[in-house]
This record gives sequence, C-alpha cells and structure tokens, in this order.
Amino acid sequence: MPVRRGDGLTGMWSVIITELKPGGYSPILAGSSYIRIIGWNSDGTVDPRGIRTYSPHEDPKAEHGGDLTCLYATGEMVRLPVSVEAIAADQQLVVVRVRKEPAPAPPIRA
Repeated sequence: MPVRRGDGLTGMWSVIITELKPGGYSPILAGSSYIRIIGWNSDGTVDPRGIRTYSPHEDPKAEHGGDLTCLYATGEMVRLPVSVEAIAADQQLVVVRVRKEPAPAPPIRA
C-alpha cells in the first residue's frame, strides 16, 4: 500500500525515511510513530485528532492488523475523545499550577 512520505525537510508533518535501492525502497528506517494535531472548529470547540502511524499488529491477518496503516496511508486521522468536560470529569485529574517567582532586582552599582 502506498504511504505518503517525506524526510521532514520538504515541509511534511509526516516523516518516513527509507533508502532507494536497486529494485525499490528499503524497509522503513525511521519516521513518525504518533502524530497529533489540535485545531479549533468555527464555533470555538476543540478538534483534536491523532494517529499512530503503524498498526498494532505486524500480522496483516490480525483482526485490526492494518486499520491504522490504511488510515495513515490515506491521510486520515482519528478524532480523539477530548473535551473540557471530559477532562474535568476525570476522577484522577490532578491540577498543578506552576508560576515563576519574579527575578530579584539587579544590584544598583554606584
């Protein structure tokens, strides 16, 4: 299956690095493994999407062996189940607020 690819220097957000050898390309040497894009809809709601660029099974005959690879190859992403309400409802949510203390004033030189 053809997969969109590039080395990252061409402005692509999806990176797959292979080598062109006599007879075709080598197996993938390096590349993206997970891509997440967060956008906003026209009504201001968050539109989080992501994709693991390879499928969870190496066996293409597995029940979901090629699901994610097929989506990735077509440029599609999975809508992530993220919302302010879902985050606030998480029973394990821990909020940590970090703030930087103002730097001390520099000494006055005479």
